[in-house]
Amino acid sequence: MINKFQTFSIFIFLFIYVFGSKFLGILDYSILVCLLFTFIAAIQNRLFISNLIFDINYIFLLISSYALFVSIVNLGGEIFFALKFSKIIILFLVSTFFADYLVKYFRPADILRFIVLAAILHSIIIIMCIFIPPFRELIYDFSGYIPRGPAWSRSPGITLGFNSTVIVHILALYLLLNYNLFKSCVTFLLCLILIISFIFLGRTMVIVGMALILGLGLITKPIKYSFFLMLTAVCLYLIFNFLNTQDLDSNNDFGIFLINLNHLLKVFDMSSSYSIYNYGENALGGHMYFADNINTLLWGNSYAGHLGILDPIGQTDSDIGIINSINANGLIVTSLLYVIYFILCSVRQNVFRTEVVFLSILSVVLSFKETGLFDAHITPVLFILFHTGQRYKRYE
Repeated sequence: MINKFQTFSIFIFLFIYVFGSKFLGILDYSILVCLLFTFIAAIQNRLFISNLIFDINYIFLLISSYALFVSIVNLGGEIFFALKFSKIIILFLVSTFFADYLVKYFRPADILRFIVLAAILHSIIIIMCIFIPPFRELIYDFSGYIPRGPAWSRSPGITLGFNSTVIVHILALYLLLNYNLFKSCVTFLLCLILIISFIFLGRTMVIVGMALILGLGLITKPIKYSFFLMLTAVCLYLIFNFLNTQDLDSNNDFGIFLINLNHLLKVFDMSSSYSIYNYGENALGGHMYFADNINTLLWGNSYAGHLGILDPIGQTDSDIGIINSINANGLIVTSLLYVIYFILCSVRQNVFRTEVVFLSILSVVLSFKETGLFDAHITPVLFILFHTGQRYKRYE
């Protein structure tokens, strides 16, 4: 048993593990947290790693080695993917020891509560960043985030990414709607906080995530989610009519909220360039750029488009994860990345298999817009759910 202070400390570690970016701009906080628990496991002589973990890491090692090889062949053209996959290898391995610690002292429902509360805390930070400028400056000084538009228009909180961050928030909403983790009144309040945070995060993945939640809900709980869908439709109709009667002014907090809400809801306005109908052509159309060399398509040339470290542009001008991966690593290696998601989802003896599948689907979808493939914030949660979900039988 552990006391309340220790429980709170574990929650803070989990929060940093999920939402922390980079320590001194170099090493991921998620890896640092896991290294701490690896050290604890070593002291307690509990350094156990299953054969499945090794097998999956062999695939990651193969991909990382290939990415480095392609970079060397292209005279050190780009190292982004080689470094990215190397970090994934480390994270996938050491997160097993963080998972072991969590499973030893907490039940499955506790793990889900921690994830929900971490997303709630981050949602509150985001909302404060929007409406409290001094707090926003403090957070951005810490994270290194530089707003690309008005500082009040969007906020990734303590992270640097909008869509990868919002996927964790969407998972939290899914957990609240499908599990009795808190009392009904508390659940309603927490859902409201999460939904407000959606307004200031990645709008594309908000729509995709909500559609996935509704789709799964209509299959598993048709009556409950049919009512929820009708209620959502009525609320959207009322909100549209309300926004059309308002003078949107960024000089006050309410106006800032309405401007951001209006921007999110443009996806439903078929006349807008941001709408679901026009988004693919107007926003993503200019990023559909494949190399015209068949060898590059099959084997890659190491360049990573906008993601590059040594060469930010490389030989493509795309911001889409799957296209950048194909151009950098080739079609065959990129396919292996999707195979890993399939492997993670196909392990049946996992208490959190549904959540692993849920996150994997959103990660794959995100790869058709931006980085997506084993991206920050999503991947730490995916790995911790995969590891803990497998380990609970070992401690029963």
